[in-house]
Amino acid sequence: MTTPMTRRSALGRVAGGAAFLSVSMTSLAERLAAGGVQLKGRVRHSVCKWCYPKVSLDDLCREGKTFGLTSVELA
Repeated sequence: MTTPMTRRSALGRVAGGAAFLSVSMTSLAERLAAGGVQLKGRVRHSVCKWCYPKVSLDDLCREGKTFGLTSVELA
């Protein structure tokens, strides 16, 4: 018999998952930038310009290309 989920336990699980994803994505970005991870090329990665309002479109495209982005969406 399982115990019912409460708002407190759900919030704890969501916060834990968000913290894990934040750390793992930061780690992945650092390894990609350092050249320590090789992408297999099966997934075409992209980025949305509106997530980076302080970065110019030219800079976003230039830097994105260095670590494997294939497109900039919603420009």
